[in-house]
Amino acid sequence: MNNERKIQIKKIILTILKTLIFCGIWWTISYFLQKPPQGSPYVFILSIIVLPFFIAIGVNIAFWLAEKKRIKLNFFNSPLKSSLIGILTGFVWIALTIGLLILFGKEVKIETSYDTEFFMLFVNSSIISLVQILTFELLRRGYLFQMLKNDFNVIVATIIVTALSVFDYLFISTTGLVAFLNILLINLLLTLVLNYAESLIAPILMNFIYISGTLLVFSGSYISDEILVLIINLVFVAIFALLIRKKNAKAKLTDTPSVEENFDNNL
Repeated sequence: MNNERKIQIKKIILTILKTLIFCGIWWTISYFLQKPPQGSPYVFILSIIVLPFFIAIGVNIAFWLAEKKRIKLNFFNSPLKSSLIGILTGFVWIALTIGLLILFGKEVKIETSYDTEFFMLFVNSSIISLVQILTFELLRRGYLFQMLKNDFNVIVATIIVTALSVFDYLFISTTGLVAFLNILLINLLLTLVLNYAESLIAPILMNFIYISGTLLVFSGSYISDEILVLIINLVFVAIFALLIRKKNAKAKLTDTPSVEENFDNNL
């Protein structure tokens, strides 16, 4: 019994160390990227957009190889199914948000002059947003999330990754209570979508469509401080939590192992 306890304590300490090292590497790099070189805009984009993306890929691969491929990285599982989940959910999410904001008379800045300049700005902003989303998802819901889920359970992994994601955002931006809660719910929602779809494709596409929608309709105006947005996010979190429970219950009835059975068992 003492040996089992020692093994468990050793496992916990090792997992915490891996988490701290993984996050420490990224935070150290992020600190230096806060002061990009002056000059050409291409150098600026390369240093704060493209470089972090390749660093995120490298860090994930390095830790995965260091674990001797022990951790299963659900990057591209069921690509068609995951893409459909991400796209459909993303469109419903942003359409519902936009529709209800307008319906309840919220002051929104809807772009009406879709000229060539605006279109090019939208395309460039969308590409930059996509690369940033890929970077963020790889760092938080890539190796790190799968490692925590494998070594502990999906509940612990979800809590830690959500907390780190919120911390990352607050590190570069100050915000009010409602916006903070929205950031918290959005990160929790994206993690739930990952759990449900069992692939990183779904949360990436969902997040990309949502951000692109705000850029296109609101010209990038900040909507996270709206209480109505908070309610919508809360509803989506509840829906996906129920979908995961239903999926796990169905898996148990058919005597097949559930990918996220720990989620259901710990609720």
